[in-house]
Amino acid sequence: MIFHQHFQNAYVTRNLDKAMELMKSHYGIERFLCMDPDMKVMTPEGPRHSICRAALGWADDKMLIELIQPVGGSVDIYSEFLPEDDSPVFHHAAMRVDDWDKIHAAIESRGWRIAVEHHMPEGLNFMYVDVRDSIGHYLEYVWATAEMWEFLKS
Repeated sequence: MIFHQHFQNAYVTRNLDKAMELMKSHYGIERFLCMDPDMKVMTPEGPRHSICRAALGWADDKMLIELIQPVGGSVDIYSEFLPEDDSPVFHHAAMRVDDWDKIHAAIESRGWRIAVEHHMPEGLNFMYVDVRDSIGHYLEYVWATAEMWEFLKS
């Protein structure tokens, strides 16, 4: 269940536009869905405000590549990974989940720390689980309605 339905790799960068160009020219990802998430997230310290720029692009319709540029607010989860230059750096692997409560219980039973959690009213929940001590990066778990999954495929 922990690595089940792995569908996304995510990278953080200081320059989203440059990272998208790199993914297009070097890795053939032609199209990106760009957004500017400005959201309230739940952290172990309580609710925080987080602002990022993000882009989603499909590699061969099998793997979703997410690029994230931290902008402001509570973005330490991203900015701590940033290199000195504009290159993208791996941040997390994401798994699609069908049962939000079941994955929560599995994470809690392992004693893992949920670093950030967010529930979008449009029908998408996500959380970052901090497993850096064992594998060096975060794991993200994503639950969405059927309509939201279709939207993400477009």
